[in-house]
Amino acid sequence: MTNEGFILYKGSIITVNYAQTIADRIKRVINKLLSEKVIEKRGNTYIFERDYNFVAPSTPASLVLGYAVDGWDVW
Repeated sequence: MTNEGFILYKGSIITVNYAQTIADRIKRVINKLLSEKVIEKRGNTYIFERDYNFVAPSTPASLVLGYAVDGWDVW
């Protein structure tokens, strides 16, 4: 956590498997990150190619864990 938001750092790994309840929302985020070349798919994971700032904690927490969580609780 920083003053600017929540950073997933270069080298962070996120799953490609998501709970059905958040799959559509997460796919949109993944597609955005892929199109901006922030992440790259490697096998069964996505790897951050550079640091990326999220304005709220729940999206990066859900990306890492693969299911909906309250980011304030898990970070």
